[in-house]
Amino acid sequence: MDIKNKTTRRALLGAVGATVAGGGIAYGVLNPQDNRASGGKVSPPVSVNMYRSDAKLTSGIDLARKPVMGSTDADLDVYYWSDFQCPFCNRFEQNTFPKLIREHVKTGDARVVFIEFPYIGDASMTGAVAAKCVWRQVREESPETYWAWHSEVFDAQEKPNSGWLTREKLVGIAARVPNLDRQKVESCLSSTRESLVKEVQEEMARAKSFGVRGTPAFVFYNPQTEKAGKLVGAQPYDRFQSAIENLQ
Repeated sequence: MDIKNKTTRRALLGAVGATVAGGGIAYGVLNPQDNRASGGKVSPPVSVNMYRSDAKLTSGIDLARKPVMGSTDADLDVYYWSDFQCPFCNRFEQNTFPKLIREHVKTGDARVVFIEFPYIGDASMTGAVAAKCVWRQVREESPETYWAWHSEVFDAQEKPNSGWLTREKLVGIAARVPNLDRQKVESCLSSTRESLVKEVQEEMARAKSFGVRGTPAFVFYNPQTEKAGKLVGAQPYDRFQSAIENLQ
């Protein structure tokens, strides 16, 4: 992706405003599908709400304090498991996520819950812990900052387990993101890593118990009808469109 498109995508993911907490969850069993690339242009940035969920353990997934993008009144929930080292996650982030936000999150059709699933290597866990440190710092006052950092990390992605996803890299990215305190992120990584690793491992165990084996993985859920759908891999946008339409 060129610099212009990266900048546009960061603006899209970062142009979010804080609102109240809330939300619930249900899930479907995931079955592997082919990972496929998606194409298309990135459109101009839009603004969507960003907030945290205080929902407790529901249907096997603990959503308490998870980052959520979209409206509290959205028709559908989209649960998104990701690993910062995952090249297919990056493909989704670059090519499909901006359009999904523009066409379905901004319009109130869906809201997106981000859940860490660091399975590729030890560095993946470092990224997951750093993400939790960033979220803990910004969730009350500037939750949109989390998505700006999140996007920057994916923009910096190199080959899996090639040594790029280090604590120093993640803290350096934090230093470049407005409204994010680098020292607080660094302190969190030092003082709370053990407890956060345990938290991530527990979340992964829950995800594995109902079929998540890799990333990116998505579950679509309509809380009104209790119907669910799933996608695995960097699928083209039209597959997300179909999954959403089938549940509306």
